[in-house]
Amino acid sequence: MASKEELMKKLNEAIIVGKDQDAIKNAKDCLASGISAYDVAIKGLAAPMKVVGDKYETHEYFLPQVLFSAKALYAALDIVKPELEKSVKSGAVKSPGCYITGVIQGDTHDIGKNLVKIMVESSGFKVIDCGRDVPMNKYVEECKKNAPCILGTSTLMTTTMPMMDKLEEILREAGIRDKVKTLVGGSPVSQPFADRIGADAFGEDAADALRKIKELATKLPKK
Repeated sequence: MASKEELMKKLNEAIIVGKDQDAIKNAKDCLASGISAYDVAIKGLAAPMKVVGDKYETHEYFLPQVLFSAKALYAALDIVKPELEKSVKSGAVKSPGCYITGVIQGDTHDIGKNLVKIMVESSGFKVIDCGRDVPMNKYVEECKKNAPCILGTSTLMTTTMPMMDKLEEILREAGIRDKVKTLVGGSPVSQPFADRIGADAFGEDAADALRKIKELATKLPKK
């Protein structure tokens, strides 16, 4: 019988190469072997998706390959998620928090947003995806309902970057900025820009965004 390490390695490989049926089988095998749902999610799903993200950033992988890997991840996540939710409800595992995401108003490019979403969701966060070209009031509405929370927005267009600044202002006007940690990202976005508009963090790429989101989760105020 395969060891837990071997089972996890098989799951990693299934995600990286994008084989959804193998991913489903391997996720079931990992859980049956006694590996916790949390470890399967973090080490079996989020970790290989980081590899996929790195390959995409270095142009070793292209969009079709990323989509195949994402399909495999979601297939496996459907197996793991119910067990993960049971662990959270029982108190055995603490949910890291709520992550709200969307492409800023005026932009429809969502590949980067979707990649971060997949990695965050497989890391145990509750994820609310507002979509793309999201009106400001939609973000405020979701943040009010789910505060304290993390709000991540992205754009690939310099013309829509000012909307990120506007969103910071609207969150303050709504009186909820102190209950929301904000993260911005996208190819034209930078750390100096994030600092200038008052965002809490900047995600350079999907892996960096996940790391920053986990850090922000530890700084959220208590409900």
